[in-house]
Amino acid sequence: MVHYLGSGIRNYSKRPLMPYARSYWEFQAILSGSASPLFLDETLSTASPRLWVFPPGLVHGWHSAREAPCEVAVFHVDSVPGLMQHVCRNEGYVHVALDDRECVAIRAACATLIDALESRDRLVALEVDEVIARLCRMVLRGNLDLIPEHNEQDSTAARVVEQGFAFYAEHMNEGIGGADIAAHCGYSVAHFRRLVERVRGESPRAVMGAMRMERARHLLSMSSIPVSRIAEACGYAEIASFSRAFATVHGTPPLSWRERWPDVRQKSSISPRPVS
Repeated sequence: MVHYLGSGIRNYSKRPLMPYARSYWEFQAILSGSASPLFLDETLSTASPRLWVFPPGLVHGWHSAREAPCEVAVFHVDSVPGLMQHVCRNEGYVHVALDDRECVAIRAACATLIDALESRDRLVALEVDEVIARLCRMVLRGNLDLIPEHNEQDSTAARVVEQGFAFYAEHMNEGIGGADIAAHCGYSVAHFRRLVERVRGESPRAVMGAMRMERARHLLSMSSIPVSRIAEACGYAEIASFSRAFATVHGTPPLSWRERWPDVRQKSSISPRPVS
């Protein structure tokens, strides 16, 4: 899910963006002009155009040594593919130089997402996934030395983990937990936890929590389904538990968060049904 999407002209030489920690993955493309990341203990100076990727929690800002504006495209999203997570987990952040064709593609992708969000396109989540996948390919193709060589054991672990969480997504509304996922995959709870930590770099509990919140945000923003039913869809037996968990992550309860989407009540209040 996109939490921030912006494009246009910035003048970081006159108005530098001081370092702070984002809550989401940040993709920032410097499409023309000059700008570089600003860290608490380091200032970088790199050539542009360039695409940067920062994981959640990494404290950084933006500055420019040149007294001239730059053109940027910025995407803040919930999640990225596992390979990008692996690279950033090892490197801290990653970046790549952009050619003219890639700059044009990023401008077009940003415009497409803005149109989809403004029109309340119900397929916007698919558009977001496609754009982020393209941005990840741009970055990783320029950093092939950071990608680990194929390892059959790691591939098997990744496949098991993905199958496990696909099962969780299908049965989340039933309130299942890590033990149920491990049993479905044919592993003990402890062994499945080790696989998840190796592949995802976090615990099964953390992954499941993120999946529940992602589903909650989607249903809150793209439907007028009552919060009580959203709580059930996300695997919470009580609406109070759901509200507390949501507020802990987002700093505001579900109903207040939903108010960000002014036309939400124009959506159907009927739960989506399978397409026959």
